[in-house]
Amino acid sequence: GSLVTYFTNTKRGADQLDRAFAGIGATVDVLIDRFSRVGEAMSFFLSGEFRKGADLLKGSFSGIVDEIKNESAAMVELKQRQQDLRDADMEFMVQKGATRKEIEKARLVAEDETKSATERRENLKKALELEQQTTRRELELARERMNIQKEEMALSENSAEDEQELARLKAEIIERETASIKMRRRVVTEVNALDREIAAEEEARAKEE
Repeated sequence: GSLVTYFTNTKRGADQLDRAFAGIGATVDVLIDRFSRVGEAMSFFLSGEFRKGADLLKGSFSGIVDEIKNESAAMVELKQRQQDLRDADMEFMVQKGATRKEIEKARLVAEDETKSATERRENLKKALELEQQTTRRELELARERMNIQKEEMALSENSAEDEQELARLKAEIIERETASIKMRRRVVTEVNALDREIAAEEEARAKEE
């Protein structure tokens, strides 16, 4: 009772169970892959290519114990990384909300024409730095998600859906990088405009003196 409750009703227990099943799944994948080679070998026999069939059949189960051990360990490690990524995503979700609030406050001051150009520029720079921090973290998490997908695909045969998901993750990273460049360019333009405004004000004060 208590053991079942631990594995089904607690996050730590459920995560441990998921990692165990990942190892079992890797073992099953290896066996399926090896049996598929047996089927391929049989097709060679049926088509009269006995040497090819014999060679393939001979290698079908060679080193299977080591392969099961290595791939099971790799899948357990990947499952741990997936769980760590999930936790990081949840933590970042909260952090991003708080950072977004600070960005909006800084942007509000930056757009307030009753404030001095210097104060507006400093808040604009603050907003830019916060945006960059957020984007860096988003990209770190996105790259880890893509790397996990690539390494998982490297351990087994892949479907069209697997390839499509990897392409989607790669495109997501490119889109975020592009959005970051555009945002930075926009803010730098605004900062430069405020720099010119500050220089003009200083020049006007110098002439008055």
